[in-house]
Amino acid sequence: MTLINYFLIGVIFGFFVELSANAVKKWGEWPFKPSEDPYNYVMRLLVVLLWPAGVIVFIYGWIKGYRNTKR
Repeated sequence: MTLINYFLIGVIFGFFVELSANAVKKWGEWPFKPSEDPYNYVMRLLVVLLWPAGVIVFIYGWIKGYRNTKR
């Protein structure tokens, strides 16, 4: 995998995470106040650079949340 592909996948994953975060904020389920929101530009950069770990954490959290809502 070339470096360009790695960053492209990271940007696409970051865009997906951004859409998900905005949806959760719109639903009113975001646990942080706007002034204390940890999802800032540094976090966005880390999502793009460390997307393989982010994918694993995102899928784990999604499955865990899905299981909790089915009960």
